[in-house]
Amino acid sequence: MKINASYTPIIAPQQRLQNSQSAQAGAERNEAESRLRELIAQKHAEFDSFRPAEELGKHLDLRA
Repeated sequence: MKINASYTPIIAPQQRLQNSQSAQAGAERNEAESRLRELIAQKHAEFDSFRPAEELGKHLDLRA
């Protein structure tokens, strides 16, 4: 039996709803991952510019 190349199976409404929900969940996950990557990059930049208190205190006159 041959199937026409233009044949598309009928999708039940419940199945269509599940597909849209999974697509929405995937979009939310991608957005959350990108926010997490931005936050990680920001924290890495903060750690790269971090200077210990001892190094910062070298230039202070604390004889008061």
